[in-house]
Amino acid sequence: MTRSQHGGVLAIAAFVIWGLFPLYFKLVSHISALEILSNRIVWAAVCLFVLLFILKRWQDVIAIISDRKKIGYLIISALLIVTNWGVYIWSVNTNNIIEASLGYYINPLVNILLGFALLKEKLRSLQWLAVLLAVVGVSIQLITFGKIPWIALLLAFSFGLYGFVHKNINVGSVPSLSIETAILLPIALVFLSFLSSNNTGPVVWSLNDWLILMLAGPVTIIPLLLFTGAAKRLNYSTLGFLQYIAPSILFLLALFLYDESFSLSKLITFIFIWSALFLLTIDMLKDQRSKRRYKKIALETP
Repeated sequence: MTRSQHGGVLAIAAFVIWGLFPLYFKLVSHISALEILSNRIVWAAVCLFVLLFILKRWQDVIAIISDRKKIGYLIISALLIVTNWGVYIWSVNTNNIIEASLGYYINPLVNILLGFALLKEKLRSLQWLAVLLAVVGVSIQLITFGKIPWIALLLAFSFGLYGFVHKNINVGSVPSLSIETAILLPIALVFLSFLSSNNTGPVVWSLNDWLILMLAGPVTIIPLLLFTGAAKRLNYSTLGFLQYIAPSILFLLALFLYDESFSLSKLITFIFIWSALFLLTIDMLKDQRSKRRYKKIALETP
């Protein structure tokens, strides 16, 4: 198996797991989203601390902690990722998975907008058209049907800004996520302790609930490690194309397994977003082909 094929397998595995997340969260849908979120933080932190010990990456954590600027960025990214996790869990628990899938379809377009607005990156014509189609799709739902897809927008922008923050600090995924969960850990523990003192939450969960909630740690970490491995082996355009796997699985699960309603307003918005992503994919492929051609010419030039 070649390096790129290995990367493709890792990426597909990561995106499939992310797409199947509703199957996991539905197992504890009788527990509130905040309780599930708190457990995700706690058990992800435990898994990450063990992983740091196994990989001997504590020096990386210490180096990050000693940098005040990086810690400031990681506090912001911790707030962004906990927002993303919380909204996603709530969307699954309240049968809004279709809108959650829309958020992850929109995410590549949000990344382009953030690059333009915050990094002053120039957009190519197809990118502009893709962004315009996405804006029109969301606007039609707002103006015609009086409903803004806030779940989708919150998921897309929280995850997009999370990626933007990490792009600026350039730190390893395991050490950075370990610090982020460590920042959130005291809040999660205090919340769970408060529930226990009021005879709710942990003290009333069944053994089965406890076991499922403890799995939140590996469920969070495994796809992240797979994705990190894939990112090192694949070019950006391939990874960008494969990322549509996760929201597509979410969409199919919501429609065919959980029988969520797919209204006219949602259909119109999705048509615009899918059209935008089609243009974005064409633009990505054209840009990749252009770079390969330029590289070939540069190598052939004496």
